Amino acid sequence: MQDFEIEREIREIKREIIESRGLVIKTNNLTSTLGSDLKSIAKRQAGYERKLTINSAFAYVLTVAVIFVGAYAFSDQSARRLESQLQAVEQQKQGLQNELESKNKLKASREEALRATSKLVDYVNRGERQMLLEEVTKINRDELSPIETKFLDDAAAQFKSELSMASFAEGLEHLNQQRYDEAVTALESSLGYVKEGIHVGRVRLYLSKALRLQGKQPEAVSVLLQLLDSDLIDRELAAEARWSLATCYIEMHKRDEAQRELRYIINKFPTSQWARQARPKLLDVNRM
Repeated sequence: MQDFEIEREIREIKREIIESRGLVIKTNNLTSTLGSDLKSIAKRQAGYERKLTINSAFAYVLTVAVIFVGAYAFSDQSARRLESQLQAVEQQKQGLQNELESKNKLKASREEALRATSKLVDYVNRGERQMLLEEVTKINRDELSPIETKFLDDAAAQFKSELSMASFAEGLEHLNQQRYDEAVTALESSLGYVKEGIHVGRVRLYLSKALRLQGKQPEAVSVLLQLLDSDLIDRELAAEARWSLATCYIEMHKRDEAQRELRYIINKFPTSQWARQARPKLLDVNRM
């Protein structure tokens, strides 16, 4: 009985050993399988991590590149904007410099004109007519005020009139003393100062006489015709100018022209002294 139980226990022990061995083998197989799976998982994990690292590095590089490009574009745009602003500032600066130079030139011209005007005022105060007339044309009138310009114009006009009258008087004196060349020079000088005035008609008349007495009848006729054509002549002066013109024609042996002028004097100015002289003179001309 005891032997049977011992044998049964031995069989149980063997069975357990066999089961344990089978379990160990199965466990070993499972462990091997698990190890293989772990290696595969680890390999896949490593590949994933490598891809993730590469992707991260690529994404980082791409991000940096995008940031760099964006920063470069922004900085380039900013630089262009600053350059454009700088150019605008430079142009504005140049414009202001040009304006300043222009104003400085205007200021200098104005000061120069004022200095010249002050000098002319001294000439006016001292009565230096010729010096004033020589200097007044050199002044830049654009730099003077209307009042200053009018003052200079009035002073110059007055001095020209006075110089013209002085030359006229000098011409008459030369004419009376039969210095005809000097008379012509003085009378032409008188006309050079003024072109209009109450005495200008008389100046032209006496200039024609001086030319006629020089033997320059054609020039005298030209002066007389200009006088008769102008607005500077009154009735008395017209009669005398016609008489001088008739005298020139007589001396030039132009009978018809002389007759025409003498008849004109007799018909238009019958009560004048020139008409009284023209009647006998016409008879003499008719006998030429």
